[in-house]
Amino acid sequence: MSNFSNDNAERRVQVNERITICESRRGQSFGADAFLLAAYAVADPAHAAVDLGSGSGICSLLLADRNKAKKVYAVELQAELDALCRKNIEENGFSERVKALHNDVRLITPNSFDEPVGLVISNPPYFTAESGRQSPEPGKNAARFELNGTLYDFCAAAERILIVRGRFCCVIRPERLCDLVAALRTAGLEPSRMTFVHHNSSSAPAMLLVEAVKSGRGHLTVTRPLFLYESGKEQTSDAKQIYENCDFGDLFQ
Repeated sequence: MSNFSNDNAERRVQVNERITICESRRGQSFGADAFLLAAYAVADPAHAAVDLGSGSGICSLLLADRNKAKKVYAVELQAELDALCRKNIEENGFSERVKALHNDVRLITPNSFDEPVGLVISNPPYFTAESGRQSPEPGKNAARFELNGTLYDFCAAAERILIVRGRFCCVIRPERLCDLVAALRTAGLEPSRMTFVHHNSSSAPAMLLVEAVKSGRGHLTVTRPLFLYESGKEQTSDAKQIYENCDFGDLFQ
């Protein structure tokens, strides 16, 4: 999947036949969670979408590539990642569809955007500030740990900028499910759908995809689990379809 550039500071990654992005070798690289998050989001072409903590812009570009929103705003606090995001938007020809915003998710308001927001996505830091082994690279730490905003901050930001009945989709580690539900409900977002993601049928879940609705009615659907691989390294038919279409479709509704 990856084609590395000769630049020692950056690597170039072929995402699909239409998107190639640059990533910092010193920062957090994207993985399956980014693809799955973009695919999990239900399209809302009548409104804008916002990607909170966009990194190099992979999820924002995937949303725009699949016409899942009228316009996509990529919000990123780290200056180096914001610069990469802007570069990736321009080089992939999405300048009319994706706009980078160098901003803090804790400070954004509806006035930060030029149109109503119907969809917010986020791949927030997986770990609290006090947990886990930190990296010598500050950029990786900021992506992995809640140094610049907690789950509560990300959920509160989503609620502030969403229209009523707008949707917030995020991907987290399964052990943080209780924290996420508490943060969502504190913010006024009601969980509506969740899917546990496993590497294979014999492994514990590695990721959790969650959709919540602003001013939702409290009906939660837990879908069947998504298994990414068969017993070997062959992708399951579900995973192939999701990666090819950047959409869960009716598979996990």
